Amino acid sequence: QALISVDNEAKAAKRFAQAQTTLKALPTSVASQNSQAAQAVKAQLADLNTKINQLDQKIKTLDTQIATWQDQLTTAQTNVEAAKTNITTAETQASKVDTTDHQQTLPAVQQTVADAEKTIPTIHVPQDTEKQVTINKDENGQVLTDLTGYKLLTAGTPVKTVETLANGDTITTYTTTNIYHKIAHQVVNKTVNVDEAGNVLTSTDGYTKVSSSDKSVDTTDPKTGDITTTVTTTVVWKKTETPTHVTVNKTVNVDEAGNVLTSTDGYTQVSSSKKSVDTTDPTTGNITTTITTTVVWKKNETPAPTHTYDLKTVNEDKSGHVLTNTDGYSIVSSSKESVDATDPKTGNITTTVTTTVVWEKTPQRLIKNQTVNLDEAGKILTNTNGYNQDSSSVKTTDVTDPATGDVTTTFTTTIIWKKDTTGVTITNKTVNVDENDKVLTSTDGYYFIGNTTVTNFGLDGNGNVVSKVVTTTNKYHKTQAKTVYKEVDVDEGGYTLTDKTGYVKVSSTPTSTTAIEGYGDTVTTVTTTNIWRNVEAAGTIIGAIKSVNDATTKLIEKQVQTNDQKVSIEQAEAYTDADLTLAVAKKFNVLVNGEQARTGRTQTVLTSDPKAYKMEAPRAVEVMYKFSHTRPVNPPATGSQDVTYQKGEVYMNRSTENISTSSLWKKDVDGSADKLSTLIANAMFQQYIVDERPENNHGVTGGHYENIINSGFKNIVIGVYVVDQGDYYAASTAVATGNDGTYNGN
Repeated sequence: QALISVDNEAKAAKRFAQAQTTLKALPTSVASQNSQAAQAVKAQLADLNTKINQLDQKIKTLDTQIATWQDQLTTAQTNVEAAKTNITTAETQASKVDTTDHQQTLPAVQQTVADAEKTIPTIHVPQDTEKQVTINKDENGQVLTDLTGYKLLTAGTPVKTVETLANGDTITTYTTTNIYHKIAHQVVNKTVNVDEAGNVLTSTDGYTKVSSSDKSVDTTDPKTGDITTTVTTTVVWKKTETPTHVTVNKTVNVDEAGNVLTSTDGYTQVSSSKKSVDTTDPTTGNITTTITTTVVWKKNETPAPTHTYDLKTVNEDKSGHVLTNTDGYSIVSSSKESVDATDPKTGNITTTVTTTVVWEKTPQRLIKNQTVNLDEAGKILTNTNGYNQDSSSVKTTDVTDPATGDVTTTFTTTIIWKKDTTGVTITNKTVNVDENDKVLTSTDGYYFIGNTTVTNFGLDGNGNVVSKVVTTTNKYHKTQAKTVYKEVDVDEGGYTLTDKTGYVKVSSTPTSTTAIEGYGDTVTTVTTTNIWRNVEAAGTIIGAIKSVNDATTKLIEKQVQTNDQKVSIEQAEAYTDADLTLAVAKKFNVLVNGEQARTGRTQTVLTSDPKAYKMEAPRAVEVMYKFSHTRPVNPPATGSQDVTYQKGEVYMNRSTENISTSSLWKKDVDGSADKLSTLIANAMFQQYIVDERPENNHGVTGGHYENIINSGFKNIVIGVYVVDQGDYYAASTAVATGNDGTYNGN
C-alpha cells in the first residue's frame, strides 16, 4: 500500500508537469476586434496570470518533494529487492529441509521487511486555512477593545493576506478595520420671555415676572451620534400697571363758514385756536390729552386764467417713420396742429402745438478723380518718364442719380507732356496725400486742394545735369456732409429778440438749406425760428386765437366747406371771442359815426340786444370758409341755429348783411389785442366805407356803404372770427344794421 501511494503521488507529479508545459504554451498576448472585447481579454489574462503564478509556486514545491521522494523510492526499491531475495532463499531452503526453522531465518526476514517499511517516505498534502479578523479603531487610530459609547463612522473593507508555512500549508487572513466616533453630549440653555398672551417680548422693561418653566429636547446627529440637549426656559411676564399720559395733537382745517376742508390749496389762513380735552381709561388709568387746533381759512380770489403753450416736434421721413436723428436729412415740409385744453377748475388754457416735420435724405455729393496723361499729339501716355509737363486742365462733369438725388462729380485732370530732347534722364513721380500728409491709394471721395513740385538733379563729374527726379505731391481733402442747427428767436412781428423776459414761446418752425462749401463739403443748415408772444400785451384774447392747423379749426372748416353745414350758436361762441368782437364793434362804429356826421346821416349806436351778437357770430365763422351771402344748406353738426327770445325782451331786427375778410400781419399786431381790434376795425372801414365812396367806386355808392351809412338804421351789430395763419391773422366779419325794439312773440 505504501508503494501504491508513492506511485499515485508520482503520477500526480507528472500531471502537474504536463499542466506546467500546457500553461507555458499559452500565448502571451491576444488581439481583440473592439475595446469591449479587449477589456474582457485583459481581465481573463490577469486571472490566468494569477493562476499561473500560483501553479508555478506549487510545481516548484512539488518538484522539490518529488526529487526527495525519488531518492527515498530508490532506496526502498533496493531494500524491497533484497527482501525478495531473502524470501526466495528462505523458501528454497525450507523446501530442502524440514519446516522447523532451526536457523531462526523467519525472524531475520521479518526484521528485513520491518526495516524496509521504515525506509518508505511519508507523503504530506498541503492544506489552506481561512481566518476572519476585525480591528476597531477610533478617529485618532487607537485600537478599541470596548465599543460602549461609540458610533460606527466608517465600516472597513476586508483586506486579504496569505501566509505559507514550512510544510506547504497556507493561512489566508481577511482583516477588516472599522472607524468609530466617540459620542459627545452637550447642553444648550435658552430663555424666552413672553407676556401673558404668549407674545414674545424683546424687552421686559415695565413688566413683572409671573412664572417660568423648563422644557428639554434631545437631538441626535444622524452622522456622528452626538447628542445635543436644548433646555428652554420660558418666562412669563405681566405688564406693570403704571398709568401713562399720552398727548395727541389734531388739526382741523375749516373755511369761514365752519365747513371742514380736505385741502387748503387756494386758501389763505385767517386764524387758529386750540382746545384741550383729557380722557382717562377706566381699566388702566391711562390719561390721553387731545389738543385740537382749528385753523380757519379764507378762499383766495380766483386768478385770471392763464394760457400756456406746450410745443412738440415730430420728425418723420417721407414714409412716415419717426426719425430720432436728422443729421444728413433736409426738410421737405412742415405742418402744425394745435389743440387747446381748458382746466375745468381754474379755466387755465394749455395749447399743445405739434409741428410735424417731414425730412428726406440730403443728396450726397460723391467725388471721383481721374488723371489722363497725353503727349503733344494727344496720345495717351502710360509712363511719363522722359517727359516734361507742358500744361494741364481740369474738366468737371456731374451725374445725378434719379432715385436718390446723389450727385457724382468727376474731376478729370488732363496733363500734356513734352518729350525731353536734352538727353537728361527724367523720372516723374506723383504722390497723393490727405490733409494729414497720409498717402492715399485712391482719391475717390476726396477734393483736390493743391500741389507742390520738388525737383532733384543728378550731376556728372563736370557738374552737368544728367538726370532729374520730379516729384509732384497732390493734397486732397476728404469731403464731409455736415448738419448745422441754428435757432432764431423773434416776436410775433418778426423782430429779433435778444431778451425774452415776459415772452412765451408760441411756435417753432424749422427750415433747411443745403449748400456746397469750400473743399466740396455738403453743409445742411437747419434753422428753427421760434416765435415768442408778449404775455402782458397779448392777454387772453390773442392767446385764445386758434391756429389754422388746429384740429378744431380743421373740423369747422370741413363742416362748412365740405359738408355745407351751418355753424351753430354754440359753435360760434367757442370759435369767437366776445371781448374782441365788442372792441372791434366799438372802434368800427366810431369810424362809421364820423362818416355819418360828415355826410349828415343818422348816427348808429351799438345794439342793446345781447342775443344779436350771438346770431351774428355764426355768420362771421361761415364767411371765413364760404364767402357768400347764402348760408350753408345743411343744419349744423351740433347745437342750435337760432336763439330764443322771450316776449318783452330787447330784440334787434337785423335788416342788412355785410361781409368781409382781411389779413393782418403779426408784426403790426405785435402781440397786442388792442392793436388787433384796431387793425380789424380799420380794415372793415376801408373795405365797407372808404373803397365804396362814389369818388373811389367809379362814381357809384357801394352797397355796403348804403347799408351802413345811408340806410337810416339806428343800430349796428357785428361778428368777428380770427384764425392764426402763421405770419399773419386772417379775420372774417359780418355786419348787420337795423333797429332795436321789443320782441312781441312773432
